[in-house]
Amino acid sequence: MNSCSKVWCGFFKAIHDHHRQHILEIIHHSGPLNASEIIGKLKLSQPTVSHHLKILSQAKLIHAKKKGKETVYTINKSEISQCCGSFMEKYTSE
Repeated sequence: MNSCSKVWCGFFKAIHDHHRQHILEIIHHSGPLNASEIIGKLKLSQPTVSHHLKILSQAKLIHAKKKGKETVYTINKSEISQCCGSFMEKYTSE
């Protein structure tokens, strides 16, 4: 498996879960948020949200930046664009 395929696998595994898709939507529409703010917008427990944020962060779909004692999450637009773009190019070009 080449490095691109590994990135795609991580990307698609991360976005496969509907809770993670919802978290991405929340961050996308609300801007930078900490975990408590994300939890407040979902009907999920803190450990569950932390689990999903970790997976999204490991797949590089979100940035996790420490601000004091909290972590603020933002969408990693460049990684998403690069991953999706290379996937589309591979399978749509002739």
